[in-house]
Amino acid sequence: MHRTEPTDRWLLLASGVLLTLTFLSGGSSAETGVGVLVAELLSLPLLIAAACIAWQRQRLAPARWAVVVALAIGLLPVLQLLPLPESMWQ
Repeated sequence: MHRTEPTDRWLLLASGVLLTLTFLSGGSSAETGVGVLVAELLSLPLLIAAACIAWQRQRLAPARWAVVVALAIGLLPVLQLLPLPESMWQ
């Protein structure tokens, strides 16, 4: 039987609060408001916390290539924001 860690309870509670906030704020509709902005900003630390917990427990090892591809997809827009030197434009 699987033992529940205190971090699991915290993560489950935070996910439930975030899901409830998302439902109450209208979800991802065409007219985004403050509720959606708050939900999006709160989801980032929650996602990072879940990834750190999974990394510590070696849960990501079987899906190593999937994690690498997901990180590469997330890193591509960040790389596109870097300015190129002027010498490359000429």
